[in-house]
Formats: sequence, C-alpha cells, structure tokens
Amino acid sequence: MLSVRAQFPCSHLAVRVMAPCMDPTELRATHTIVTHADCPDGIASAMILKDVLPKARVVFVEHNTPEQRNLVATAGVLFCDIAPPPARNDEFVAAGAMVLDHHRGAREQVLAFGPRGVFADEQRDPGVSGALLAYREVWCRLNNRRDQAIEQFVTLAGIRDTWQKHDERWQQACAQASALAFYGYEVLAGATGLTPQQQHVGRMLIDKRQQAAAAIAAGKLYRVRDDVAMYNDRDKLLSDVAEAAFMKNERLNIVCGFHYKVNSDGRMLLVCAMRSRRGAVDVSAICKAQGGGGHVNAAGFGVEVSAEMPNPVTVLRAALAM
Repeated sequence: MLSVRAQFPCSHLAVRVMAPCMDPTELRATHTIVTHADCPDGIASAMILKDVLPKARVVFVEHNTPEQRNLVATAGVLFCDIAPPPARNDEFVAAGAMVLDHHRGAREQVLAFGPRGVFADEQRDPGVSGALLAYREVWCRLNNRRDQAIEQFVTLAGIRDTWQKHDERWQQACAQASALAFYGYEVLAGATGLTPQQQHVGRMLIDKRQQAAAAIAAGKLYRVRDDVAMYNDRDKLLSDVAEAAFMKNERLNIVCGFHYKVNSDGRMLLVCAMRSRRGAVDVSAICKAQGGGGHVNAAGFGVEVSAEMPNPVTVLRAALAM
C-alpha cells in the first residue's frame, strides 16, 4: 500500500517533504493541540485534529501573547498552524513536542524539530495551510486512508488562507472561511466539515463582507504615506478591504487594519494586521520584527497598550521604518 505522502499527486496540494514522516505512536500520544486563534484555518485545523485525536484538548493562541508565551513544554503537545514562542523553541524541541506550520517566519523553528516538524513553504507549496497539514500528516496517517469530503474541506481552507485567488474555487473557499469564523470552534467541534446550511450562511456572509469592504476602501482609509493606508478594522474585513483598495489605487502597496483586544491576563493589546499587494512588499518581515509573523502578503503583530504608548498611526510608522 502506498504511503500517505505518496498518495498525494504532485500539485499545489502536495507538500514537499522537508522532514521524515511523524511517528504515529507519538501522534496518538498527543494530549494538547495548539492552533491559531481568530483564524478560519486554525478552526479547520482543530476540527480535523480533534476528530482523529478525540482525547486531546484544544488550545487556541495568538502570536506574542501570554497564552503563547506561557505554554508548557512537554511531549504530547502538537502545534498546528502556529509555532511555539520563538524564545522558547529549543525548550519545546527538547521536550519532544511536534509542529506543523506554513507561516514563512516559522520555517527555521519548524525545521529545528527534525522528524517531529513538517513545514510547508508558501512559495513552493501554494495552497497548503494548517488544515491540509493536519489532514495529511495526522488524520490520514492515523486512519491509514483518505476521505474525499474532508479533503475538499481542507483544500478550500488552504485556498482561502494562502490567498489562491486564481483557483476556480476561490469564492467557495471565501464562503467557507466566513462560515468558520461565524460559527466558531465551539459550535463546529465534533465535525469535519460544514453542513449545507452552514455553507449557505457562509455565502450570505461573504456577500455582506465584500459590500462593507468596498465601502471602506472607497472612503474610510487613512493614508500613512503614499503607498500605505490603514483603518480601524473592528469587523475584521482586512483581506477584502485590501483587495478592493489595491484595485482602486495602483500606488497603494500595503493596507493595515488595527483593532484593540484584551488578553486573558487583562492587558490591552493593539493588534495590527497587514496585507500587501502581491509581489510588492514582504509584510511578514515587518511583522516578525515586531514579534508577530505570517506570510509574504498577509501578516500581523500585537503591541501591549500602555499609558505612554503612541497612537496606532505612530506604531505603524515605527514598524515600517525598521
């Protein structure tokens, strides 16, 4: 019988092998699944992993937050769609944790895990996200089979998360992402996909998102400089706003959306997310310098709010200057 890796054809779905296959025995011993919070791909990853690892608890964390920094390094911890806190990466490697990730800034972290880490490169493996890694590296391996419905679900998650706009399933992928964000993991836990009704809700939501995004792009952006704009992204519409703004203004290369949130320890955080025109600017490098991360064209970072902290425009200008 072909291995799980060998069963996948050479296409944008086939992750290039950068490490040996993970040990099924170690995968089955997973007691904690750590994945990306406030992210449709993170939700999809959790759904797939929880299905095949039903006894494991699921923890959602964001980059550079107390939740991520204070994670306990032990064997049996599986990171997916997010890596351990960079300053403690060696600690998690030594403990025997495992990681699946596709964010550009996490490459060296993931490779440090050797056979316990699998990394998908966004340039060489377009369309591969955390959910597809969870499916291929864990679900298929432990079940020793593939599932057509789940494969379609994780494929759509990857198309949307890695911004494969050329794919004919783009609108379907956007609708799925909207539904995942709307329902959340608490509602979807126990499933490995969406019901027809949930998919229908996603299609309605994406229509509303695109209308709202077009209105913001048309007249609610603040120009930080000629090629950079920002706005208060309270409804988390950044990807759609940026797409509309880039079409409207050819000189614009970066759109930043900011909002405030409260961490679990009660501290206020200013969250800055960035989108860049394809081929123009690597925003992952900008955000990584601020303790965040992401992809070449989609990334973000957070800054703890203090009485001395400048306004969001000044924070963004300082980040762009580094």
